[in-house]
Amino acid sequence: MYLIINGHKEYFAVPGNPIARTHCPPLPDVPLRETHYVTGELSPDDAPDLITTLLWYLYLVRQAHPKLNIRVSDSRINDACQPLLSALGLQPAADMAHDHSHHLTRCEARVLLLLLGGLSVTQVSELLCRDIRTVSTQKVRAIAKAGLEHNGDLHLLGAQLYGRSPVRRPPLSLDDYAMISVIALTGHVSHTAVLLGMPERTVSRRKQVIMKKLGVEHDVALYAALGLSMDRKKAGKLKHKIAAHIKLREGQL
Repeated sequence: MYLIINGHKEYFAVPGNPIARTHCPPLPDVPLRETHYVTGELSPDDAPDLITTLLWYLYLVRQAHPKLNIRVSDSRINDACQPLLSALGLQPAADMAHDHSHHLTRCEARVLLLLLGGLSVTQVSELLCRDIRTVSTQKVRAIAKAGLEHNGDLHLLGAQLYGRSPVRRPPLSLDDYAMISVIALTGHVSHTAVLLGMPERTVSRRKQVIMKKLGVEHDVALYAALGLSMDRKKAGKLKHKIAAHIKLREGQL
């Protein structure tokens, strides 16, 4: 990873699990005096999923130097990511709202970025040694500030940041793809079961079978492997296709 400061690249290493380490000041050797604009990028040899770590480091730089104009440069950062960047304070000063109530606290930012990286609330709770109820509350507040509505939105955004998974993608049936898409769009297995007229246990079991088939371990990687994204227009069209497919199935029963 590196920051572009006054036109020069300043590289820094990624130790252990940096998002879980809040007391280590980022970039202690990088001079930020007389600097106004900072851009963060991944190095060519960095794993794509380190984008959440880069966002965390830039968030900490923002906390330490609130007057800096900070940007993140990555091909996966598009309009769908703007609410997240705004909540993290990673926007040029001229673009940032004067009302900071929608900005993420340090705890909220840390929890949200870990979740976007694919961890569950339980895993985040264990990693940070915090009560799961505290983490759950921080999650709810964080996703609202980031402009997300439910778990599906959270995992779709995480998949976009995660990048298309390099795993070999075996063909999925239309029913399987539709089911996963509905889960992503509704954010709940239970809602999906009701919409598709299937037992919730069946939906959950089929989802696990699909994940095993694709060789992925969490929802973020699952949606990344299937190429699902936060594209609102694409999501709208997909909703219509799903509705038509469900209607067709109901007519065949």
